[in-house]
Amino acid sequence: MGCGSCKCKGATSSKGSKGEKGTTGADGTNGTDGTNGITVLYNTTTAVSTANAAMAVLQSYTLPLGQLSTNGDALECTAIFDTNATTGAKSADIRIGGTVCHSKVTEFRMLDSEKAMEINFRVTRQSLTTLYISFHSANSNALYQTTGNGRAFFETAFSVSDVSANTTLFEVRGKNLVAGAEVINCTQFIVKYLKKS
Repeated sequence: MGCGSCKCKGATSSKGSKGEKGTTGADGTNGTDGTNGITVLYNTTTAVSTANAAMAVLQSYTLPLGQLSTNGDALECTAIFDTNATTGAKSADIRIGGTVCHSKVTEFRMLDSEKAMEINFRVTRQSLTTLYISFHSANSNALYQTTGNGRAFFETAFSVSDVSANTTLFEVRGKNLVAGAEVINCTQFIVKYLKKS
């Protein structure tokens, strides 16, 4: 009687070999922005210098249109300067959209005895065409030693072109008050984005 009419099991065959891997799938979409997140939009530590007696652009960043999408969105910016010598004073300023954005002081000054300066400024969107800007600066005449030449103030209503429809240029400028061999260096410029929840 053949196996077709009995109830015994037939012999088990061996497993086949694995097939090749399939192709990798496409990347998934990015997640949504988190609330109260911080993003570094720009950061350079490549020093740029000038010995000119007129203001020269040392660092710049162009903010994309729509980046400050909500009232309360903000940017935290830091510009750090040093110098190769201390026999003459140097100064710096900040421009937004081609206009100096600090009316309380014309320039941030490094005295002839000072070796370093840091300018911190926070830019907050109040409306599509108005920014609130706060400034803090500190100077040093030796490594890790501060002097009394720091400043703290704010601008309550700085006008810009509509940030939803226009890019916005940020410029860090510097000059040597007496043109010559001495230079002012901008050694870092960083721009961080703070998203309002």
